[in-house]
Amino acid sequence: MTRNQTIAQVVFPIPVDRPFDYAIPSPLAEKVGVGKRVRVPFGRAWEVGYVVGLLAKSKLPRKAIKPIGEVIDETSLLDDRLLELSKKIRDGYLCPWGEVLEMILPVSLRARQNRESFSGRWEGSLEEPPPLPEDEGNALKKIRASLDIGGREKFLLVGELGTDPMEVILQAVHQASSNALSSIVLFPELARVHEAMGHFRRRFGDRTVALHGQLSPLHRYEIWKTLQSPGPHVVLGVRSALFSPVQNLGLIVCFGENSRNYKQEESPRLHARQIALFRSSLEGATVIFESQTPSLESFSEAERGHYTLLRLHRHPERKLPKVSVVDMRDELRLGRRKVLFSRELERKIREALEKKEQVLLFLNRRGFATSVHCRQCGATLRCPDCQVSFKYHSEKKKLLCHYCHTEEAAPEICPACRAGYLQYTGAGTERAESELSRIFPGARIARLDKDAAKGKGALGDILRDFHEGKIDLLIGTQMVAWKIFPKKALLVGVVSADSLLNRPDFRSAEEAYAILFHLVSQAMGGEGVGEIILQTFSPDHHVIRSLSARDTTLFYEEEMRLRRELGFPPFGFLAKVTLSGKNEETVLSKTRSFQKALGRLKSKGITFLGPAPEFGPRRKGETRRHFLVRAEKPILAEALKRRCARFEGGSVKLLVDIDPV
Repeated sequence: MTRNQTIAQVVFPIPVDRPFDYAIPSPLAEKVGVGKRVRVPFGRAWEVGYVVGLLAKSKLPRKAIKPIGEVIDETSLLDDRLLELSKKIRDGYLCPWGEVLEMILPVSLRARQNRESFSGRWEGSLEEPPPLPEDEGNALKKIRASLDIGGREKFLLVGELGTDPMEVILQAVHQASSNALSSIVLFPELARVHEAMGHFRRRFGDRTVALHGQLSPLHRYEIWKTLQSPGPHVVLGVRSALFSPVQNLGLIVCFGENSRNYKQEESPRLHARQIALFRSSLEGATVIFESQTPSLESFSEAERGHYTLLRLHRHPERKLPKVSVVDMRDELRLGRRKVLFSRELERKIREALEKKEQVLLFLNRRGFATSVHCRQCGATLRCPDCQVSFKYHSEKKKLLCHYCHTEEAAPEICPACRAGYLQYTGAGTERAESELSRIFPGARIARLDKDAAKGKGALGDILRDFHEGKIDLLIGTQMVAWKIFPKKALLVGVVSADSLLNRPDFRSAEEAYAILFHLVSQAMGGEGVGEIILQTFSPDHHVIRSLSARDTTLFYEEEMRLRRELGFPPFGFLAKVTLSGKNEETVLSKTRSFQKALGRLKSKGITFLGPAPEFGPRRKGETRRHFLVRAEKPILAEALKRRCARFEGGSVKLLVDIDPV
């Protein structure tokens, strides 16, 4: 700071988006700096805030400005690039600056650090990159060209069934390191970070680090400080790794870029894909978005020429599995109204078991029954906190809310009318497991879902038993789609594809296609030809037709057409605005006022749906209403910022979610 800068602008991790001015006492003049934390009086308490600016003079009267009490950090925690990135996030997602900074910095920095040493040094020899097949080599050549010129080029790396992009990425990171550039490699799940660490450590040794929230606070702090030193570094992680304080960032990779996990559910509700683009624009980094089933947003960017599309093709010797579609309406015509498994799927399972082959079954619902209702008064048993229908879990003999995890003992009579006519409808993995045990009494059957994998080491035990052939038939939720299973011919059965297709979400078809595509890949093997059976009441749905014909183009063309007609992304921009509070009358009054404010944006090409009641986890007694706001141009953040500013404060909270998923 300079001598005439006597005022520090400080932000706090609170839902107020403005800096507060504090006087810099003379003894602290040499210590205060942008990017450092300070302890200051705030209200009636002392709080820790972040210095984001220095001024010569404040607009406030001198008497109203309190002095800084302490400077916590010797050196700045944030360089100019990360500070600028935090401002882009604040402006792009309409969230308080202090909350953004709190998210970026490791939790351990909030406490005094006792230095600890963490070993784990790589002691083996480093592997040499192997030669690549022609299409992988061509893809790598284009990526290397971008890295060599320090460009901001964006690539969309799309592989066919049976391809693995890992070696292309490893060699791209190797090129970046050779150019003295650091790399950040993101994965949608922490489990995939752990799986990939071995590949990267064998190639890059101690330059490879994993940065994520499950590290101990001191370990994460030590990694953070290490990454501030000259590299090149190779950082693996989930969303938070994007904020690694590496210097000379040259490459950002997003594996599985279409994953919903890249969207943060709590404030600030950012999307890692967009933050990667923000950081690339600030630091000139090359970006690789990887997916076998890319998001429609990324696919559209590639079609428009904004991203360079790189395709990886399957080796001719790798055999594609057979995709069979079972029309469950045929089962209804035969009077089989409540069956989970069609005659065809039962027959195929029996044949596989006779051949000593393993079977994977997918059902996207946990529990035994998906709803409980009274046949006399019609009441559906719902969670008292969030009004979502309870699911019945037979193992616990309890009703569970899958949103907020509320548990209640399963009643014998209806709580509303006191009649004993409760009916359990719908089917989850517990009921499917029970049915399978009845139909195939000699089979070794296991379940893979959040409930079965809850105990310490339970997930690893299930996967190991399946790998070792101790399980004949495994029924599970999405874990079955994304986990790595033995690469041999398998029978895969989708019990209800409709549970994915019929969700009230405009992205349901896109996400269903991604999950079912990965289930098809589970049936690929080196020995024999695998098969996947899709049970559905909607065999003509474009997701099912595309998978059956193995025609990716069919899916993307049809889904793009539907999105274009509705004005949804990538042909429009969305924001979700939620108003909440404990007083229902006050919330509804504010909602009406906000509705009028939104109506005045129609001339700017902004329309909205709602207000509608908000379901999902919330505090007891809380009322929520939400709007879905959309625009043809990227003007939502700026337009909503002005409107929302008028509604800040008071007993009603207003939350804006840009690009909701």
